[in-house]
Amino acid sequence: MNPENEVYRRQKGPVVGLRNLSSYPGETLEIAFSEEDSWLFERLKKEVPYFSGTPGSAKFQVKFVKTGKNISFQGEFRILLISPCDRCAKPFEQAIKHSFDLLLMPAPSQKRVPKYFRKEIGPEKDVDEGADGDAEWGYGGEDEFVSDEANSVILQAEEIDLSHYLMEQVFLAQPMRNICRTGCQGLCFQCGADLSEGECDCVEVVQDNRWQALRNFKPSGGGLH
Repeated sequence: MNPENEVYRRQKGPVVGLRNLSSYPGETLEIAFSEEDSWLFERLKKEVPYFSGTPGSAKFQVKFVKTGKNISFQGEFRILLISPCDRCAKPFEQAIKHSFDLLLMPAPSQKRVPKYFRKEIGPEKDVDEGADGDAEWGYGGEDEFVSDEANSVILQAEEIDLSHYLMEQVFLAQPMRNICRTGCQGLCFQCGADLSEGECDCVEVVQDNRWQALRNFKPSGGGLH
């Protein structure tokens, strides 16, 4: 079967049908995306700071593997960013690579909810009292899901909106700091010269010695360390 038959392309991204997963060899469905897919390009340009948008700047490969009643949703991607260095402010290109493995589980008809959590459900849910006073409720719309763990997702429908999960993984893969190279010296805080290109002519700031005693103070006992 052609994987394209299972991908329903919508304006904000593709929705993949999982009903016929058993019909594929090895019960596995593989799909690839790139910056040439308009929905992906637009989402990355809009939501990911410094996404380069150049040819070859985004490559995504996802795979759905049926494992009993559950489905393993695996993927890997590589995107290119042109971001300013946090030390010298010069733009540089960096490749972000990331892989993930999520477990998709079918939603049960009802789920037991403790009393203390019932207020989080909201009055719009169909809630019934159980024998022990707790509430039982069924899942609502097809787009809803409940995640019990960081890598597991309970789905209501036999389809999945890929754009939501792919963009979530892109955000998780973003670096905490953008450093152009390990030895970057940054900028002089007085004149703004790039210290990686050589020393500047700024005179070293003379510290006020009246605060020296406080600088040398080291609290003991229950003080801060």
